[in-house]
Amino acid sequence: MPLVLYYRDHLISSAQYYKPWCTLSPAQAVPEVEKPALWLDDTGRHQGLGLLMPGFKGSFFISDEAVAERQKGLGLLVKACGLKGAGQSLVDPFAGYGLDAICLAQAGFSVTAVEREQVVWLLLQDVVARQGLALETVHGDGIQLLQTSEQRWDVVYLDPMFPRRNKRALPNRGLQHLQVLTREHDAEVDLETVLRIAQRAAKGRVVLKRRARDPVIGSPAFQVKGQAVRFDVYV
Repeated sequence: MPLVLYYRDHLISSAQYYKPWCTLSPAQAVPEVEKPALWLDDTGRHQGLGLLMPGFKGSFFISDEAVAERQKGLGLLVKACGLKGAGQSLVDPFAGYGLDAICLAQAGFSVTAVEREQVVWLLLQDVVARQGLALETVHGDGIQLLQTSEQRWDVVYLDPMFPRRNKRALPNRGLQHLQVLTREHDAEVDLETVLRIAQRAAKGRVVLKRRARDPVIGSPAFQVKGQAVRFDVYV
């Protein structure tokens, strides 16, 4: 079944942009859905595209505040990626909602963000446009791109979904949605294999994001550590 985009009546012109990927359906209010869908709005704080998920009321929206919040911890990531000057090429093959990719672009990297799930990629496109960034977004398999592209990047940034842990506390709503949407492909990620592929595609370094206490894979040249996460850097 095709992805449905619900929209307020007066946004019909904006909704037409999504016609290649979505079935368009006008709505007077945020609908409840039985499968993932999109919601286009321009009221209140939600200016743009939101995600509708079964069992949740309202839409999940990647706000400008969420981007600003991610920027607060950007220093460690930029250090790990080794920004040496504006325009240094970087590819993020597991872009997700794209918060790290957006912040890296704002820091000066020339970023290509790749996302496999169509609904997530459309959300990523929307937030990039709202931020006014010259950031390339690609809908496709990021690892396949690393394997088949003739291009090589200065930096390959790997941020696959962390394995789930059996804890009572649920992750934030956006991460819950992302886990559901990418569940089918999560099991396919073999970090050792992905790391080897990334190293062949990198001119400079590969940066792998890990939980602070996760085991080390291979032999990173160095690590950049935070309280909750660390970045293993391979050169």
